[in-house]
Amino acid sequence: MTREQVSLAVSIRKAYPAWSRHKIAVILARDHDVRLSPSTVGRILKRKGLYNQKKPLKRRRAAKRREKKLRADRWMRDLFPGALIQVDTKHLRYGDHKYYQFTAVDTFSRMGFIHVSSSITSRAGARFLSLLTDYLPFEVKAVQSDNGSEYAKEFEKALAGAGIDHYHSYPNCPKQNGRVERKIGTTQEELWDWREGYSVAELNEIAGEWNHTYNFVRPHQSLGYKTPAEYLKSWSEMSKDRGQASTM
Repeated sequence: MTREQVSLAVSIRKAYPAWSRHKIAVILARDHDVRLSPSTVGRILKRKGLYNQKKPLKRRRAAKRREKKLRADRWMRDLFPGALIQVDTKHLRYGDHKYYQFTAVDTFSRMGFIHVSSSITSRAGARFLSLLTDYLPFEVKAVQSDNGSEYAKEFEKALAGAGIDHYHSYPNCPKQNGRVERKIGTTQEELWDWREGYSVAELNEIAGEWNHTYNFVRPHQSLGYKTPAEYLKSWSEMSKDRGQASTM
């Protein structure tokens, strides 16, 4: 294999980035009387950093978008109330109707919130965000979601307008949103397995009752059998005591 043959293979790749090593080997033999196997062509392209240039533009752009997405660190989960809110969506079906349960949980206090929508658009996601921030008794600093379309466009605009950071979990990695996944499971087992409704209004009336029960009545094992509201109150009192001690 000569330097000229290498240069020729590289020039064909640069002229036609989508062509495979097999096509380039055929072109070399047919048009230039250069006999190189496809595997040899592949090694040349890999050595020259051109092996993955055949990726379609759409895929390369998608890869760039994925690279730009923020990823939350594990320590953020237990930092303070509102430091990281995990959100996710669950499908609900009653009769012939399909609904969508938007779910959020504060990873620090486990305070949760659900709301049911008839659509799963980014506008519905933005509406959910507005209801969520009105409901929570503390400021939301960051939200973590999966890569669903309901957490794009209008949802991202609403986050930006509120000065809230948006973190994404990796695709096909539900463990990264583990606390909201558990919240969804608990809601299914303790609410929807026992209750049902046939309109958005009925479902949200039930959801509103559950939000109160979950946050103010139900003991949470992960919080030492305190409710999220009790846990927040004790944390607030402890923070106040530490603040007073530091000024003495």
